[in-house]
Amino acid sequence: KIPYTLSVSQGSGDGSYTIGQTITISSDVPQTGYEFDKWSGDTQYISNINSSTTSVTMPAGNVNVSATFKLRIYTLNVTNGNGDGSYTMGQNITITSNSAQTGYTFNGWSGDISYLTNSNTASTTVTMPDVNVNVTAQYIKIPYTLSVSQGSGDGSYTIGQIVTISSDAPQSGFEFDKWSGDTQYISNINAYTTSVTMPAGNVNISATFKAIIYTLNITNGLGSGSYTAGSVVTVAPLPGYTFISWQGSTQYLANPNIATTLLTMPAGNVNITCNCESPLPITGWTLHDTTRDGRWQKAVWSPELGIFCAISSMP
Repeated sequence: KIPYTLSVSQGSGDGSYTIGQTITISSDVPQTGYEFDKWSGDTQYISNINSSTTSVTMPAGNVNVSATFKLRIYTLNVTNGNGDGSYTMGQNITITSNSAQTGYTFNGWSGDISYLTNSNTASTTVTMPDVNVNVTAQYIKIPYTLSVSQGSGDGSYTIGQIVTISSDAPQSGFEFDKWSGDTQYISNINAYTTSVTMPAGNVNISATFKAIIYTLNITNGLGSGSYTAGSVVTVAPLPGYTFISWQGSTQYLANPNIATTLLTMPAGNVNITCNCESPLPITGWTLHDTTRDGRWQKAVWSPELGIFCAISSMP
């Protein structure tokens, strides 16, 4: 038999063969980033041109075949961002993180970050290696400030956190009224201990207080009413009564020994009594004809004393 030459470029199996011989051929190992594509040349003698290892059946003539290669396709997966796709080794792809949700901010890339130009910027570049690449944009919650005036609970918190706040203890004579400021984030503005649900922003609130209303009760006297601590009230016996002394919480009187005096309200209710003599009871008006001057006199009658008391005269 006549020997014929089999030439294999970028592969193995070269040699001198006779008609009808079956020879195994294989492509060389591809360079990094490439893969076997197919055989070219006298491919009619190759059993499978798409297989890197296949066979040639020698004809009555020389045969020339060559292994061909193509760039390998790799996958870039970008989570929480854009730039996904199929790329070849060496390609430069711009990737960008998605916009952060309210209350969050971008906090770098994770995953195969060795292929990124800068893993700390929201928009950066990936240089594709000879492997698939997976990267993920990371986010963190932004800290916001809660300022509580005249209360507790100040601090740095993130969106959605529920923070307990309490007002300071009121001064003597005062009581908690309500919260003021950014009250839309407070669960109950009328409770001195309540909670704030942090928004995507700083919050400023303040506890407010109001004076407590106390009761002043005066028996047989004038000045009873509702007052706040520190109020100065004039107190006196009822008209017509003869003052003797004051009794009860007399420590709040400027001078408990005089009929008309001043009382300074403490942080509490006060009860005092005017110890005094009642006026003569009046039963009605009568007219009495005197012989002294021929004029009528208006007088009051006291059944207890059995007397008239002239108080005016009439023609």
